Amino acid sequence: KDHQLMRQSLVPGLVNACSYNQDRGRKDVWLFEHGRVYFKEQQKDAKSTGVREDNHLAALISGQRFKAVNQTTQAVDYSLAKGMVENLLSALNIDERKLAWRSISESESAALPWLHPYRTAVLTLNRPAKPNANKESSANSLFESNIVLGYVGELHPRFADSKNLREKAFVFELDIDRLKKERKQKKFAGIATSPEIVRDITANFDATDKDVSYE
Repeated sequence: KDHQLMRQSLVPGLVNACSYNQDRGRKDVWLFEHGRVYFKEQQKDAKSTGVREDNHLAALISGQRFKAVNQTTQAVDYSLAKGMVENLLSALNIDERKLAWRSISESESAALPWLHPYRTAVLTLNRPAKPNANKESSANSLFESNIVLGYVGELHPRFADSKNLREKAFVFELDIDRLKKERKQKKFAGIATSPEIVRDITANFDATDKDVSYE
């Protein structure tokens, strides 16, 4: 009976897993999941099942992070979660000039009650959104907009308390299918057939001679 509905986000499952671990003494919880989420399609055609399946990647971090340089620990924070997303985008060779961060809107925040409305940023493409013909479901999901790639934020304290979380938690969720479309494939050049040669040439000129040309 706990699994009668198809999920629209991976985050609630990660939050439940975090609560499960913290209840058993694990203070530092870092989790991720790659899986499918499902959205209802209002406009159907002959081949449509009425449900859209998207591939998402989500992660949750809570507790402390370990710094190997000075052997100290530090509480995880929003900047760490956002940095993970930025490192992932860089590894995928996605041009950051195509991207933009913005605040989450009230309607989007209502659809994602686990997010702190003032400590959440939405990752979008840096271009105008295409007209959305699916008007009826535009408020049901942050990902209805065709330029939204994902979000990163802090769990809302009220939601965290309802799940008995003992530490602050930060999450992000990304649309893998849209990231693939923006990814640039790396280009490789052929290996040189001869070794590289570097020559250092030093020349002394008479400083009193003003007629020395560059040749």
